[in-house]
Amino acid sequence: MEPKDRIFVALDSKDLDEVVRWAKLLGGEVGGFKIGLRTVLRYGVDRLMEALRGCGPASENIFVDAKLHDIPSTMAEAAEVIVAHPSVKFFNVHASASYAGVQAVNAVKRHAKLLAVTVLTSMNDADAWVVYGQGDVAYHVARLAQVAYVDGEHGADGVICSAREAGLIKKMFGEKMLTMTPGIRPKWAAKNEQERVTTPAEAVTNGADYLVIGRPIIAPPEHIGPPVIASRLIALEIAEALANR
Repeated sequence: MEPKDRIFVALDSKDLDEVVRWAKLLGGEVGGFKIGLRTVLRYGVDRLMEALRGCGPASENIFVDAKLHDIPSTMAEAAEVIVAHPSVKFFNVHASASYAGVQAVNAVKRHAKLLAVTVLTSMNDADAWVVYGQGDVAYHVARLAQVAYVDGEHGADGVICSAREAGLIKKMFGEKMLTMTPGIRPKWAAKNEQERVTTPAEAVTNGADYLVIGRPIIAPPEHIGPPVIASRLIALEIAEALANR
């Protein structure tokens, strides 16, 4: 896997033309595209996959960030809609839907990799305490990752977590559990609403397999240059970190 292949650009917009424009611009520069819930709900998976067709190699490697969370049968039925498209390579559910929910979706995932959300990267230790109970973020990430794993055969292929917890996941499960990590911010980028952020170099050093990056690439600071340059700078940072890992 080349360094750029680890980058998934977040194309989360209410404007489909804008999504396609970014996809065409970056389709040969990054590994894939993440399509967020707002965009999925507005346009539907079928229309989005058709619109992205032919927008470069990355358009054949789509992560549908739907974060399914419901009763098992409903989650499985929704998952079948998502994985009907060959270009969907990753999609996700909330691990808090429990073993039954993860297993039900695993049974219908077909060619796609199933990822399970642990603790959102917008949450800090205080938030995790309120939502999940006693324990810090790392504790709850580990606990929910174990739920997602199920028995190693009928569970998720990986988890969504902060890159700060990627090393913990690898220690628990080894390379067989993928880590898709949002909250990636180069030193030159703004933090925005994210809490548990890391740089691209820190992320891959910690064991992150894939990095979800939105605004630092789509809207980089003026001194960095256009999105293509931003994506290349990040790929270079990843390459240097991997060489030193």
